[in-house]
Amino acid sequence: MAEHSDSCVSDVEPRGVSWRKSSVSTTQPEACLEATCAADPMLVRDSKDQLGPRLAFPRRAWNVFIAELGASRLDRQTL
Repeated sequence: MAEHSDSCVSDVEPRGVSWRKSSVSTTQPEACLEATCAADPMLVRDSKDQLGPRLAFPRRAWNVFIAELGASRLDRQTL
């Protein structure tokens, strides 16, 4: 599946980006995510399926999501 501007799923691997694994992965290895650190849109993938599909989020939306998690306004157990 190619990346499209109206799609939230991408199989395109951006060049020159690094992936960061969620810190939760050390305590819950069966539920690991990785995210690109410098791309826009932000890409998120399953760390166990690195060649699989990626979810794409606009940088601003991703930052709001992370801020809400940090402020404990979202229940991490239900995500």
